[in-house]
Amino acid sequence: MNGDDRVGDHGLDWLLRGELKKKTLVATVMSNLALTTPSAPRRTSSHRRRDRYVIERMLADDLNVGGDNRAT
Repeated sequence: MNGDDRVGDHGLDWLLRGELKKKTLVATVMSNLALTTPSAPRRTSSHRRRDRYVIERMLADDLNVGGDNRAT
């Protein structure tokens, strides 16, 4: 499982529980485009940032799910 899979799984889980703030994920420009595909019917959006700006975007927009494509 890579980082995109984890971000996508967490985002979908939080969305289904009604806890995904603004129905929005934050990912990097290198993240897999599939991150947005499963969520599209649920009207979830994503912001794509350069790696070092993911947390800044999350904090600035009061978002709670984001990450990059690196596996941990």
